[in-house]
Order: sequence, then structure tokens, then C-alpha cells
Amino acid sequence: MNKNLSYSYENNIIISRFMLDHAIILLSLISFNDNEISDILYQEQKTYANLLKEGINLSYNNISPEFLMSDILISQFTDIMVNKTCELYKVRHNEEINPMCNDLIINSNPIVENQSYRNFNQLLDLNIKLIKNLNNSLILFDTLYRKIGTESVTMYFPAKFIKHLIDETNQYIYTLEFLNKKITFTPTYIYKCKYEFNLFLKEHAEYLKNMMFPLNINNCFDAHNYIEEFQKMSDEFDDNISPVIMATINDDTRKINNSFIAFNTKLIQNMLYNKYYAAAIPLLSDHILRESKYVSYQLDIFKKLR
Repeated sequence: MNKNLSYSYENNIIISRFMLDHAIILLSLISFNDNEISDILYQEQKTYANLLKEGINLSYNNISPEFLMSDILISQFTDIMVNKTCELYKVRHNEEINPMCNDLIINSNPIVENQSYRNFNQLLDLNIKLIKNLNNSLILFDTLYRKIGTESVTMYFPAKFIKHLIDETNQYIYTLEFLNKKITFTPTYIYKCKYEFNLFLKEHAEYLKNMMFPLNINNCFDAHNYIEEFQKMSDEFDDNISPVIMATINDDTRKINNSFIAFNTKLIQNMLYNKYYAAAIPLLSDHILRESKYVSYQLDIFKKLR
């Protein structure tokens, strides 16, 4: 049972991190003069920054070596991409977060077998607090989605991005509630995760394509190929959760996703170092990269359960 406890710590901090990213990204996409929504999103940013800090403090020496090396919590690009985003779109952000994430990765000792996890009950309580805030975020996203639909709020990006955030947030709630109740993974949990992974990855590829078009047509074609590949993977789900089918989907998804990670990494490197131009929100590109690595990391965990 203990071998999966680290997964609970890791999901707590990464979900808080991703929700913090979402707040900053939305602040970059919402019209500058929409003070009401901006104030709400700044509070959202503050809330998830504080939850992330709490989660980091609990996670020292409680996370796996694989996670420590995964670049999910923070990548080599995150700091500069956050700074570029906030400078370009005049967004205030908490400058303590990235150093705290780096410190956890550098100074946390990997878990050892039969570790006691003395603060695990504190983590469960923090998960409950995080779930409460995720539900509040769902209300915010739903309100934002409707306001964009009625054109009372202006956003620089397709409105379906908000629907994507709603779906991701629901998946985060599902994951945290599952982890707070059960430590042993079930076939149904794994099946639902893998299905959602492919839908999210397809949408991530669409966002990269949108940010490149029309400036980089060749890369748009590559992104479109990933959209089609993830769609094909989604089409393979037919409620058959036999071990053979699930193992094949696991391996195929990971193979395509790892190629997608390499593609996005190259895009970010070109933007930073080769004067590559795109209509991009820098943090969104890095966020998508880390979410893709999060998917591969989870697929590796699920593979070990065969």
C-alpha cells in the first residue's frame, strides 16, 4: 500500500501547480480593462499559491525519485516562461513559488521502502481543502464561459479553452477524491484516466496549433498530425478494460505523447533561443509540456500495475 502513497503527495502539489498556472494564463487572456474578472482571478492565483506552498511543505522526503526527475512540477523553462508571460501581459505573480518548487526537487530525499508517512493525515486534510477550492473554480470557469458566450467578457483565445479547464478540473477532483478514499488503483479509475488523457492531449495539440497559425505553417501541420493521433487513441476506447487492451492503449498513448513532448520542447527552445515567432502565451506552452510529462509519468505508474 505504501508504494502508492507518494502518488497522493505528488498529485496534490501538481494539481495545485496546474491550477495556479491556469489562473496566470487566464489573467493573460482576459481583456486588460476587465477589473472584476481580473480581481477574481488574482484571488484564484493567491489561493492556489498558498495551497501549493502547504503541499510542498508536506512533500519533503515523501515523493518518488521518478517524480523528482520528471520536470512536472517545474521544468527548465518554467521560470523564464512565467516571467515572460507576466511581463508581456502585465500580470502580477508570486515570485516565491518557483524557488520553492526547485528547492523541493533539489533537497527532498526520495521515499524509502516502508516509510511511515507521518504527516499523511495532514495531506488528506489538505486534499479536502484543495477539492473545495477546485469546486469553487468550477463555478468561476462556468460563469466565465457563459459571459464569454454572451460577449460580456472578452478573451484572447477560443472560448472552448474554458471548457477544457472545466474538464481538467473535474478530472483533478475525481483523482483527489479517489486518492482520499482508496490507495489501490482500480481498472475503472485507470481506464477513465487514460481516456481523459487522450482527450486533453488532443486539445493541447490544438492550442499549440492555434498559437502557431499562420506564422509557422509546417509546425501547424505537425501539430495537426498529433491532433489526429490522439483522436485515434480516443476512438479505441470501447469500455473493454481487459488487461491486454489496456496495456496496448497504455503503450500506444505513451509513445505518441513522448513524441509530442519532444515536439513541444523543440518549439519552446526555438521561441527562447532561435527567434521563433508565434502568437503564444509563453506559460501555456510550458504548462502543456509539463502536463504531457504528467501523463507519461502516470502511464508509467499504471504500467507497473499489470
